[in-house]
Amino acid sequence: MGTGEPLRNKDNVFQSAKRFSQKYDLLYRINISSIFPDVDIHFQEIFSIKTLVHFQYSLHFVTDSLRTQYFRRKLAPIQSVFQVLNELYAINKSPYCVNYVLFDSVNDRPQDAEILSKMVQPLPAYLKISKYCPIKDSTLKESTHSKQFCQILDDAKIAWKSFESKGADIHAACGHLLSDIQF
Repeated sequence: MGTGEPLRNKDNVFQSAKRFSQKYDLLYRINISSIFPDVDIHFQEIFSIKTLVHFQYSLHFVTDSLRTQYFRRKLAPIQSVFQVLNELYAINKSPYCVNYVLFDSVNDRPQDAEILSKMVQPLPAYLKISKYCPIKDSTLKESTHSKQFCQILDDAKIAWKSFESKGADIHAACGHLLSDIQF
């Protein structure tokens, strides 16, 4: 997690997961965090891995257009990803995670919280609300509306947990890996 987009390199990621699960008997879960690029995912590969593969869907925006705008790449449609993850859940019975980083005045408005609530309510998933780790020269800022946003989730009876990445003080938190690389 946090070292790139694993589903862009899914063959090697799944092969590595398979090897880890064969080598380490006590390994009970492998987390794969993804924005779900528009790639063909064959979940049969996942089922050949004896260890539980747990997905964390990095959603961050409640519309496909905003996701494409901010991620600047072609992504699988939100509802298609939920359909695939629900199919996986039907087989492995392990709830997946929907991760949502709050950005000030971009995706933290009351209407975003309401849409997100309706989106995740019927899912076999849990919601993780993450604090944004500022990146130098980024126009995105940490949310100043997080309490109001989370109150809307609470009012809708959405189970969620808060996540704050460690390492921000040394510029090594979530999202910082790529920020110092010049292309």
